[in-house]
Amino acid sequence: MNVRLRKDTKIFIVLFIFIISFYVGAKSSHISRVFLPKQVNIDTKEADKIFETAQNQRKINMSFRTADDKGISNIIGGLVFKDDVTIKYSDVKPDYQVYIIELDNAKYIEELTKLHEQKGLVSEHIITNPDLVIDTNIKESLENQILTKNRLRELINKTTAPVSLGKFQSDLEKTQAKIDSLNVFVSRQERLLNHDLIYLISVNQTSVTSSIGKIIGKFLTYTFLTMLFMIFGFFILYLLMLAVTSIMTVLGIRTAHGKGSSNYNYNNYNSTYGRKIKRIYKDKDGNRREDVSKE
Repeated sequence: MNVRLRKDTKIFIVLFIFIISFYVGAKSSHISRVFLPKQVNIDTKEADKIFETAQNQRKINMSFRTADDKGISNIIGGLVFKDDVTIKYSDVKPDYQVYIIELDNAKYIEELTKLHEQKGLVSEHIITNPDLVIDTNIKESLENQILTKNRLRELINKTTAPVSLGKFQSDLEKTQAKIDSLNVFVSRQERLLNHDLIYLISVNQTSVTSSIGKIIGKFLTYTFLTMLFMIFGFFILYLLMLAVTSIMTVLGIRTAHGKGSSNYNYNNYNSTYGRKIKRIYKDKDGNRREDVSKE
């Protein structure tokens, strides 16, 4: 026995399957992220502090957003292994890479030029410190200390008196300490003058596109599987309905789309035991006439 569904019921089932399938697919895959710009969260607090407190004469802040960061990676990779290049900060992730590099602006001018030529340069800020100069008085003081050191060495070589020799040795040690301190200061100032500080942030746009592709793939997979599962469920329900209606027919139970054996007795009862109605009519002469009928 067939179970027939009304047209509006079929439309409702189809719409129900589609709506639930799309809902499950969207919920499971987080499809809403596709319509929102992906925010790459980068913690730059430590890097910002290093860059802001640095006293280099020239500091360069460069930001890139590119679909291919191999060029930038190759340039940075070539600088990392240089002895005279200092990596002051690095944070490399699949979505981005952050570097703070100190390098000789004259020696590595070619690498700096290549960085400027890379695609995806969003912004560049150059900060200069014109007040940074090597104090001439410090240089003169260093030269004077070196002359003093040479004189003390001559005196030590010529002196034989133990007392004088001990005093000259002590003065020589103090002079050497001053020379070392001045050399460190001058070297540091020269480095700040001749070395640029590069603060580089590069966001990999490819990883963002790749993640969108994965989300859409998950959405389609979950939607299809849910739809398949629901269609299978409704098919099983249809088979159950067929089985129930078949059993009802065998048992002689009247259904909405068929007539069982009890239908004959019902009609027979109505035809045999119908309700009697008695009607009385009078004509103009006052004669009465009775009429009995069944309903």
